[in-house]
Amino acid sequence: MIHPHIDTINNLPWLTRLWRRLTTTTKGPTMIETNPYAPEFTPTVELADGWLACRVCGVATAPTVQHGQDTITSLGREYRGGSPSLRRKAAQEFETTMTRCSACEERRERAVAVNIEHPAGRGQYVADVIANTAVERALAVAAVAETDLKLTSARRVRLAIRYLTTEALGLVWESRFAPVAEAEAHPSTGAALPWSHVPEEGRARARQAVAAFLRALTERPQPTPAPTGGGCYLCGVASVEVVPSRASSAWTEALVSPSSLGGTSTAHRRVSVCRTCADAAEAFGAYGQSAMARLVLEAAGISRKLGIENVRLDPPAWGVMNIEPNPTPWAHIDLDDLREKFETGRVGR
Repeated sequence: MIHPHIDTINNLPWLTRLWRRLTTTTKGPTMIETNPYAPEFTPTVELADGWLACRVCGVATAPTVQHGQDTITSLGREYRGGSPSLRRKAAQEFETTMTRCSACEERRERAVAVNIEHPAGRGQYVADVIANTAVERALAVAAVAETDLKLTSARRVRLAIRYLTTEALGLVWESRFAPVAEAEAHPSTGAALPWSHVPEEGRARARQAVAAFLRALTERPQPTPAPTGGGCYLCGVASVEVVPSRASSAWTEALVSPSSLGGTSTAHRRVSVCRTCADAAEAFGAYGQSAMARLVLEAAGISRKLGIENVRLDPPAWGVMNIEPNPTPWAHIDLDDLREKFETGRVGR
């Protein structure tokens, strides 16, 4: 009986040639080795005429599968060595034309769709182009970690941006060129495979970021009490709800003068302030009546009402009143009364 696979055995040279074709990509007159286990494999390759590197994953992309072209400006190049001529050359600005491969174009379209479906997830990124880039970068980091993100809610989008987006720096191909190009980054090169230019430490960083994102997904807010003083010195709240991974940033220590917060003492004190009040004080540049008035109006739900700019408040900070901590922010102030007075025209307007 003839072995059923005798023809296959006899055609081993042909199969070898077929495998070679499957694991390599034609690049002009030469071949790009795309088998990472091959002895001749190199992470980056020279680009043939018409080929461009994908600005995200870096892969060398043929003209027929390019999605747009973008010009990336490098303000110079990292300088290494002591040659004056090399120093002058490193300071020269140059441009690199890049594209998006099909996979990264799909990733960009997915980012746009995610922001349309979950607009609340973008947080501080109001502009569409910035929000879309933020989500696209988060998806790119997940791709490096070989993980498929399921951004099915605004919370997931928000956490992905928080934990993953910033990690894209140094991973996406274009970050090798802007704002200053790495010493080894050249416009005539691309990655042999998607992300093949990323070293193992970069991949490990991506995996760690994805792990932090997944941990945050399973976390639930927990009461985090004020570290000192019994409550926030301004709004008086005893504790704030925050996920454990963000607990260290829920409170901050501030140096305040009670006299500028409705008290009488002029001696400065170090006190605990909740993150909401601390951010407001930072926006106003100081811990004072302006920041507190804004916070009180927001707590009363009238900070955006027409005519609110005419309201003048001098609310006291909880810390100067020597009373029990508040169950909710600014509970030591009659917010209902303030709201009623504003609505009836007895204050402001």
